[in-house]
Amino acid sequence: MKEKLETVFYGKNQSPLEKTAEMKRVMTLILQFLREQGEEGVTTRQVSNACDLSIYSSRNWLIKLESVGLIYNRKQSERKSKWFISTS
Repeated sequence: MKEKLETVFYGKNQSPLEKTAEMKRVMTLILQFLREQGEEGVTTRQVSNACDLSIYSSRNWLIKLESVGLIYNRKQSERKSKWFISTS
């Protein structure tokens, strides 16, 4: 049972340290992309395409970054929002 949980959480062949390094890499990639886009902001789909992530994974990462205050999101319409780097 423990082995199954570790496989799900860490990936089949990744140690916790490798997983942490991958998490940092993805977060850095997303933040760098948002900085490059400037005040225009980006959609979740743009992050997904630029960072080679699924749309669902991108949204999950964006929500995590928002929860710690590094980025914020502004609704553009009923189904569309844009993500921006936090300035404070």
